[in-house]
Amino acid sequence: MLSRFVIGFGQASFLALCVTVIDDIAPAKYKSTYMSIFLSSTPFGIAAGYGIAGLVDAFVKWWQSIYFVEFLLSFSFAVLFLYVPLHGYDHTNEESTVLCESPSDEPEVKYNLITVLKPLFTNVTYVCHLAA
Repeated sequence: MLSRFVIGFGQASFLALCVTVIDDIAPAKYKSTYMSIFLSSTPFGIAAGYGIAGLVDAFVKWWQSIYFVEFLLSFSFAVLFLYVPLHGYDHTNEESTVLCESPSDEPEVKYNLITVLKPLFTNVTYVCHLAA
């Protein structure tokens, strides 16, 4: 019972933070698209989970193997998304995540998720909350 509480607490705080991060880093004309894809992933993931679990169980008679398949898929997507370039991240002010709306004379610097999240993971409060 306690494990389900901790999982629910973690997911609830993760969803609340993700919506604000998407709002900060998504280009203005694609914000609603980014939000709809992110928020629709939960119902589609649940629906796909039943089908994938049935297929894995049909081919591999050890039902716990689905957790290994889930890990491999999740880890590969996590690594893939670390290198997605972030368009609109304001690189002139490292303390804020304000979008650049107007082009500047400075050369465009390419940022990816690793560069942007590095300050976040050096924040002790955030890391402790994430670990909980």
